[in-house]
Amino acid sequence: MISRHVKYALIVGFTTMLIGCQSNKYYEEFKKLENASWKTKKQLTFQVNAIDTKTNYNLFVVVRNTKSYKYQNLYLFVDIMAPSGKLVRDTIECLLADVNGKWFGNGAGAIIDNKIWFRTDFQFKELGKYHFLFEQAMREETLKEIIDFGIRIEEKQ
Repeated sequence: MISRHVKYALIVGFTTMLIGCQSNKYYEEFKKLENASWKTKKQLTFQVNAIDTKTNYNLFVVVRNTKSYKYQNLYLFVDIMAPSGKLVRDTIECLLADVNGKWFGNGAGAIIDNKIWFRTDFQFKELGKYHFLFEQAMREETLKEIIDFGIRIEEKQ
């Protein structure tokens, strides 16, 4: 027979473990880039349903590139369109490697995964569907060696 104290300790430990493992992820989606190439005018669009206007979020882009990607960064044009049609445009720089070519992200073989913060304390000002549109803003018509691109929205803790 297990004592009442041991049972209580097991329940508290198990509950703590479950709470600690919960993700603060609100939204995450990825787009695969055909032939690991991203053309200049190719917009990647993500649709997010805002159900709360009080919570603060951190916004991230997730870039998956090969080690053959020839730059240390990736410039992006970002459009955030609210349900009312109000548009906010921004340009962001994603640092993928240091000046010596050491990749910042996590790698497995020839693939590097990068999760890059681009906005903090973001609040949805309106309820409804938001559109996040991304374009690569590098000086190449076709940017090679970008495999996947995504967005992740996390509830700020």
